[in-house]
Amino acid sequence: MKIILLGDTHLGIRNDAKHFHEYYEKFYSSVFFPYLEKHAVSTIIQLGDLFDRRKYINFLSLAESRRYFFDECKKRNIHLHALVGNHDIFWRHSLSVSSPRLLLNDYDNITLWDKHGTLEIDDAVFDMIPWICNENEKEILEFISKVIFEVIYLLLEEFLFKDQQLTETQRSRRLTMIPLFRSLLQYLIYFAVAVSILYILDINPTPILAGAGIIGLAVGLGAQTLINDIVSGFFILFENYYLVGEYIQAGKAEEITVECTVESID
Repeated sequence: MKIILLGDTHLGIRNDAKHFHEYYEKFYSSVFFPYLEKHAVSTIIQLGDLFDRRKYINFLSLAESRRYFFDECKKRNIHLHALVGNHDIFWRHSLSVSSPRLLLNDYDNITLWDKHGTLEIDDAVFDMIPWICNENEKEILEFISKVIFEVIYLLLEEFLFKDQQLTETQRSRRLTMIPLFRSLLQYLIYFAVAVSILYILDINPTPILAGAGIIGLAVGLGAQTLINDIVSGFFILFENYYLVGEYIQAGKAEEITVECTVESID
């Protein structure tokens, strides 16, 4: 699988100057498409701003860009995935009206991404995120937080287990700590997203955080048993009392541990 990443094209740039179209055509016909043909590339991911002007498009720019770029993609059976960028939209704070959606619907080889989603090509997965504006900020921030969490978790596992010379005890120790790190990262990311959403809604989070601190103190005083359990959980984890894979017998209960957190042993 081979993919070309194409940056902002800004078709119709410089007030629809004819000589820019000539330069564009020369690049696509002499460099770009020959390269794709030579290397058997059949997929383009364009990263936004296909067209240059927000409010309108010159008929000449539309005709020229279709001739030397979009028609060539279709003729060569190249699939174009295009993110909708800020120059493609009429309203600055909404993607509901966009030039690619209005002008390129007759191309069945073009997929326009004006909503976030996941693109799978063979074994590769791409998170497609268009221009972020007031209309989609909240849902995209939530989507990005989930992606960041999964990436960090994979990197954490890779870092902890990249050493192939680990003893069985060291491996069990790291398996025991991973759920704790994962939970901490998850809560940190969710907290950052929540604060970002408050800023998006023009709400100052400082008074809310101060109030939450006072409420948390009150809840902590009223839930001392829970706090004791959590503190005990930390000691169990950090003092190596139980590790993942060990056999445990407590009273009439006995099992092999598969996961340890500060709250429970499963």
